[in-house]
Amino acid sequence: MESIYPRRVPVMGNLTGNGWTVASQESVLSLIVVLGSSVSLVGLIFAFITYSLFSDLRTMSGTALMYMLANMFLTQLFYVVGVGGVQEDNLCLCLAFGIHYLRLAIISWLCVMTYDMLITFRNNVNLNPRPEPVNVLISRFVKYSLFAWGVPSLSVIAASVMRVTVNHQTIDNLNPYNCWFFEKTIYNVTFAVPALCCFAAIVDSLVRSWLTARATVGLQVTRRPG
Repeated sequence: MESIYPRRVPVMGNLTGNGWTVASQESVLSLIVVLGSSVSLVGLIFAFITYSLFSDLRTMSGTALMYMLANMFLTQLFYVVGVGGVQEDNLCLCLAFGIHYLRLAIISWLCVMTYDMLITFRNNVNLNPRPEPVNVLISRFVKYSLFAWGVPSLSVIAASVMRVTVNHQTIDNLNPYNCWFFEKTIYNVTFAVPALCCFAAIVDSLVRSWLTARATVGLQVTRRPG
């Protein structure tokens, strides 16, 4: 995978007429990333506080959303740390592992939220909410957590193994990738494939939720004017 920063951009003349250098291009892009991430961090903090303060929002989906917001916050924070490049190779590698884990955890929790939405629609198909026993909710949340935290963990373990055994041209210094990504092969196998599977599951849950909602509306008795 190429660096997140472009190696070359079309020459744009500046006031001196010398054009932009690569260093100036990366400085501008770094500033944009830092500013954009800072705005995102503020929004994520307010969203997390909102769900923390109001108990009515802390449903199964609301709790999953809080975990996803926390992962998004850490991801944006790690982006800011790695945007300028990390000189220490071990720290850069740890940063890449952390971002890899967090990005996949975000997608996994989104998958959990859409599946839980489908379960909620099915359980309330008659528009009369049925409260579920606490033990059922706890059991379901444990399963959700095992999936949402387990998939990224297995992915990171697989990436570690591939760096040691499969990839014989391991790049120890990930600074060309801004410490954001692994090498192309490792990234495709350990991130792109699981992410695509999760996105397929998300689309499936959304479609089935829509069909359930549509069927629910069709079951309602239409009142005719007397």
